[in-house]
Amino acid sequence: MQVFGNTGALLIENQDRGVGLAVRENDGFRFVALDPRYDRFDGQYFSSPEEIERTVKRGHADASRRNGQQPPAHAA
Repeated sequence: MQVFGNTGALLIENQDRGVGLAVRENDGFRFVALDPRYDRFDGQYFSSPEEIERTVKRGHADASRRNGQQPPAHAA
C-alpha cells in the first residue's frame, strides 16, 4: 500500500492496479472507489486498509467466477 499524495489516504490495489483509496475515518477507514468495477464497495467502512484489500480481492474473484471467468493466478 502506498500513501496517495499528501492526503494521508492509502492507495488500495488489486492486480497491481489502483482501484480505490482507504481514507481514515474515526477508528477505521472508508473505501473510495477509483475504478467503477469496485463501486459496490464505495463508501463502505472497514477496520483496516488490509481488510479493504482482502474484501476487494475476494469480491473481484467472486465476480469473475460468476461471469464464468477464471480468477487470475497469483505469482508465487
